[in-house]
Amino acid sequence: MARSFTREREHISKEDYLGEFWKRVHQVNTKNASAGMALNSPAKTRALYCDLDEQRFLTLSDVPSLLRPRVKEIASVVIVENISPDWIALLGTTLNIDVNFFCEHMQNLTGPSPWKAVFSSSPIEQKRPMHNIHKVFDVGTHLDATKESGNPTRVSWHVDGVFHLGHLDREPPQSNLLQNPNFIHRRLEYHMPYGWQAATRISYYQMNKNLSRNENFYANHIRIIVLFLIDAPMTSSLNNQTQLSMSMARLHLPVSDNRGGLVMPQLFGRPHYSLFENLKQFFTHSWHFDVLHSRVLSADTVLYLMVASTWAANLRHADDHIKRISFEDIRRPSIGINDNLHECRQTLAMLRTEVSKARKWMPQLVREELEEIRQMIPRRGYVGFPDAIFDEILAETGAAEKFLMDTFQLLMSSITVLDSETSIQQAHYGQKLAQLAMIYVPLSFVTGIFGMNIKEINGAKVPGWVCLAALAVTVVSTVAVFGAYNVWEERTRRKRK
Repeated sequence: MARSFTREREHISKEDYLGEFWKRVHQVNTKNASAGMALNSPAKTRALYCDLDEQRFLTLSDVPSLLRPRVKEIASVVIVENISPDWIALLGTTLNIDVNFFCEHMQNLTGPSPWKAVFSSSPIEQKRPMHNIHKVFDVGTHLDATKESGNPTRVSWHVDGVFHLGHLDREPPQSNLLQNPNFIHRRLEYHMPYGWQAATRISYYQMNKNLSRNENFYANHIRIIVLFLIDAPMTSSLNNQTQLSMSMARLHLPVSDNRGGLVMPQLFGRPHYSLFENLKQFFTHSWHFDVLHSRVLSADTVLYLMVASTWAANLRHADDHIKRISFEDIRRPSIGINDNLHECRQTLAMLRTEVSKARKWMPQLVREELEEIRQMIPRRGYVGFPDAIFDEILAETGAAEKFLMDTFQLLMSSITVLDSETSIQQAHYGQKLAQLAMIYVPLSFVTGIFGMNIKEINGAKVPGWVCLAALAVTVVSTVAVFGAYNVWEERTRRKRK
């Protein structure tokens, strides 16, 4: 009979669990000097809980609530970025997670560089995901695993990846240019000619637990809790220009059939690369929970689904941006809008290239696993295949590119209209200038009178008020003529309309 989560959790304290963890960490360090974990970190741990009904950030005090019974027992997902020792102890004891899982998450691959350590020199030599089957802890036997009958209820996998950060516009590189903000030590090195490379590891732990009748009234239901452990992105210790360059980071994962691996894109509209945001977006789609509930998925399938979902979100963002320019910004065209359209064109070209590459090198295993799921739940809901999603993205990208080119033509038309409007305004200003000349000429005549020799005026016995009277008559006459002309012009314009 399966033991309840509550009883399993009572078998070990957080202090004992953490003590066993540090013991294993020391054993790992003796074999791999690059592995390790710090007690402090520049960045904080972030955790997010996701299910069909909600997404909410977690604190340490929220972890025990993960075992709370829920009406919809399908799947619950917990995403933890930059996990700390306190989170390891609480998650490990609450969910009864094998301490080896956390020790494996903190390891780094050895090699001449992070890239060589993961991808080596050919696709057949690259480091494939490491899949494990875990058993339930029993503290009475010093954290040894106990045997469970039937299908495995706890599985995990780890995938090593490489962030390619480029040269960050600095030659020669500075040792303090980038820093690792994680509790876990990760390799961060500069290698010519490719620039900065940062190692990372994505870890996945899934618990499939049959709920017994004495736990709650949802008898014969399966409670699935999935835990993702990811690293926080590398941070810059310098200026904003470096931060801007870091936003173009690329994460390569060894789960495809080509040497460069599968590229996990950055979500468009985000200032920096964040795998945390990618996962958050991924679990906004309900059918992803159905897939996790149906069977244990390999790392290849989960990551390909993530990549497909991220590219689809990026296409929606790019399409919305193009339409906003086309329908709103283009009404008042400028050189800046032209630059934005060229950036959109470059973005769509990059998206098409990367999606085509991911589509071409997708392993057959991904389609086989999803085909099994589709046959299991034919009436239950939608199951998306990455290759089909990629095909839809490519088709929609073509439509977006066509719309973008139409927007370029519309921009040219808008500029032509704006030029015509400018020409009309300039002609109007010229007309006003001519009208102003009509006033200036009479005034010049009066000014000429005032400019005559005053002695001649006095000698002619002309009173001084004559000049003032001439000025008044001239002004009144000019205003009358100017007003009559404007009235005539306005009537003529109305008749034309």
